[in-house]
Amino acid sequence: MAEYFGSCHCKKIKYRFKIEDIIDNTTTVICNCSYCWQARFWEVRVFDLDSFEIIEGKESLKLYQFGNKETHHYFCGDCGIHTHGLSEINKLGKPFYFINIPTVENLTNKQLSLLKRKYIDGQNELWEEKPEYTNYL
Repeated sequence: MAEYFGSCHCKKIKYRFKIEDIIDNTTTVICNCSYCWQARFWEVRVFDLDSFEIIEGKESLKLYQFGNKETHHYFCGDCGIHTHGLSEINKLGKPFYFINIPTVENLTNKQLSLLKRKYIDGQNELWEEKPEYTNYL
């Protein structure tokens, strides 16, 4: 397991999480649902809920939910950056955290370019399928 740290833009919210090596052993997710598309959200999923922790700035966290409220989108109330969320979408099985990749610290541009990507069709709630078009995501 590797440990990663991240933060919002103003650094008031800081977090850490542990997963398999993000570069070699993890597939990141890009979703086309209305929220992810507009927020340009690119995520890595953390399935062990005990492996994610807010280490600073809980008081600055704000929550946004919409629709059936199965997804909790957390962002900084000061700078507005979406750092992470918690998915409780029944169709996806057990709950998991999703971390906004651009908020993870110390990933180089080269490392970011090497990350494996999986596109999902959240727009049509087809969580295991790739949307027809992805180049706009």
